[in-house]
Amino acid sequence: MEKLLQPDFIIFFIGFLVSLSFHEASHAYTAHILGDDTPKRMGRLTLNPIKHWDPIGSIALPLAGYLGFTGGFVIGWGKPVTVNYSQFRHVKRDAMLVAFAGPFSNFVLAFLLALLFKMGLFNGNAAQKLVLLNLSLAFFNLLPLYPLDGEKVLTGLLPRSVTALWAKIRPYSMMIAIILLMSGALTYLVFIPALFIARFMLNF
Repeated sequence: MEKLLQPDFIIFFIGFLVSLSFHEASHAYTAHILGDDTPKRMGRLTLNPIKHWDPIGSIALPLAGYLGFTGGFVIGWGKPVTVNYSQFRHVKRDAMLVAFAGPFSNFVLAFLLALLFKMGLFNGNAAQKLVLLNLSLAFFNLLPLYPLDGEKVLTGLLPRSVTALWAKIRPYSMMIAIILLMSGALTYLVFIPALFIARFMLNF
């Protein structure tokens, strides 16, 4: 438990909650811009972590990852933003844009943190961890498994005939995610790409 009281962890965990807030708020703002006022009415147009945190995805699972119970792999999620797709003019396209906004915000945040690191305005160790964290969150959420953002992005890109077949996998998404985690496959799908880009950002 002493590990949780160290300054590095405190900075990391605060950064994690802020990163999740950026992710969920980006979903909310994009939906709002595209014509859906549901996120605004539910108070989700904010970066306040309290509005976006989920007990399991934002607290329990990240703590387990940080303490090494999931092989040191830190993943998580915030409370999903409720969206009324009937408010969109182009439902398929706009739903895809709303979904992609979350992971994209993590890519942007990773770039900004790397820039602050290069300018010497952010602690080196903390900056590196948070850059890697945001890239990991982006790649994890882009996995094409329900209810992750990647599934909605895939649905927006592929023909309806193909997405109808892909939708049959939905009931098994959680099982597939657990298998990917326990088998170590997530390391290759998420962590290695995130680490490669993080090193490029921090050393460019």
